[in-house]
Amino acid sequence: MLESMLSLTLGELQTAQFEVPPLPSRPIFGPVATADGYICMAVASERTFCGMAAAAERGDWITDARFAKYLDRRANWGVLMDEFEAWSRAFFSAECLRVLARNSVPAAAYRSVREAMADPQLQHRGAFGEVADAAGSFKALNPPFRIVGVGDLGGRASARARRAHP
Repeated sequence: MLESMLSLTLGELQTAQFEVPPLPSRPIFGPVATADGYICMAVASERTFCGMAAAAERGDWITDARFAKYLDRRANWGVLMDEFEAWSRAFFSAECLRVLARNSVPAAAYRSVREAMADPQLQHRGAFGEVADAAGSFKALNPPFRIVGVGDLGGRASARARRAHP
């Protein structure tokens, strides 16, 4: 379990061992405001940075000394995101996502836990199991992996396991 938790702290594991540039003033993969909520973008390469600039119709960012090189962009990330939000706040999340997708920038809308739990893909994959106790039943996450012959949280073996081990 400890290894699983540490896998979520990649940045912290690196900074514990190596000299790294200071953290940006705003999270690199943090929320970006839109007219009706927030989106999250994965601007992790020169290609996606150029796509983000094109989406916001800000080609000037490509040659702007604050953003042209990765380390300078990282140092000025808060300023860059403030400038991006000057564009994104004018549009609903769905429109921002369409424009970003057209420019090859991976992005998604922030959702509440309730919205995420209703995601059809999670339903299809059986991500949740029904658990019951004296107070009633509720949904809990199944493990993110499946072992043939072992049931899910509801105590039911998967259909595949039932076929393999009748």
